[in-house]
Amino acid sequence: MQKIDELRELVKLHEYDVISVTETWATAEITDADLSIDGFSMYRVDRKVTKGGGVILYIRENLRSSIDIRLSSEKFEDSVRCSIQMYEMRL
Repeated sequence: MQKIDELRELVKLHEYDVISVTETWATAEITDADLSIDGFSMYRVDRKVTKGGGVILYIRENLRSSIDIRLSSEKFEDSVRCSIQMYEMRL
């Protein structure tokens, strides 16, 4: 079983809202569909130069999330940052 399949199975068993994966080793040849998890938005950064590296953030779709370019830095090529908008519950 591939690691992504193992991760998908874990997600079914637990109620994760945010999942961070490092050392994905993903490349441009690997599609988003190959790495997606149902019910999650995915933000990925693949290492472009050498083998290895790469990161993915999975954020549950019911949370409003987006890439946060204000936090981006060329110094950290293996990083992805996003913002999650939190809602105030009113009773």
